[in-house]
Amino acid sequence: VYIHGCNIKIKHHEKKEFIIIAEACNHVEGFRKAYEKLARQVAISNRSESTLKNYSTRIAAVSLHFGFLPEHLHPTFFFCPHVSLF
Repeated sequence: VYIHGCNIKIKHHEKKEFIIIAEACNHVEGFRKAYEKLARQVAISNRSESTLKNYSTRIAAVSLHFGFLPEHLHPTFFFCPHVSLF
């Protein structure tokens, strides 16, 4: 089975896990290219397919939430002087 929008071959039981990646490929500018680059890097570094799945799923979730790739988030977004975590 192939997910429309990305060249992702999946097994039937994995479909749910890749829907978010396909959504990001279809709705977030540049995500498809970033996914393909990540896939190449994972393959070159001899990492497992689960590494690609886990990383890309998290990147897809953040990308869909903000509507753009996380690399475009401004660094000050992560710092809020009025909120303390402790």
